[in-house]
Amino acid sequence: MESKFPISIKELTDLMQVQLKPDEQQEFLNRHGHIEGLCKKLQVDTQTGLDSNDKSDLDSREAQFGRNEIPPKPPKSFFHLMWEAVQDTTLIILIISAVISLALSFYHDPSQKADEEFSQIEEPNVEWIEGAAILIAVLVVVLVTSFNDWSKERQFRGLQSKIVSLYSNH
Repeated sequence: MESKFPISIKELTDLMQVQLKPDEQQEFLNRHGHIEGLCKKLQVDTQTGLDSNDKSDLDSREAQFGRNEIPPKPPKSFFHLMWEAVQDTTLIILIISAVISLALSFYHDPSQKADEEFSQIEEPNVEWIEGAAILIAVLVVVLVTSFNDWSKERQFRGLQSKIVSLYSNH
């Protein structure tokens, strides 16, 4: 493809990368003849800019440089949203507490002797229920939070696509 403009998309990308570094930006502009030289290479009038009525010019610019848009970020997976929800400090403390509670519920000190009157009655070990209940509560919170975030993101993307289609029709 023959280039209509004597500047590459790589050079323009480099300009955007050095935008916040004044020394490098000045060096870039010096290489291209300052703002006036850059506008001349891009065939843009410094006073009026681009002619939005010249469809062929706009098409040739799009063909060489691509569309002037920021590509949308890919949506986060449900598992990624779950991982983000688990990063909450309160939930981390609850998970640690549940693990400690579970570990202590299964530990029995063999040096302690049971009272003789209670040794004949065998009670089931239900001490683990507390730790399991905490873990189940954390799981419910993570699932609800993740589902809410997922549905909000989906609604936002739906609204965004409606806005894009609304403006692209005009």
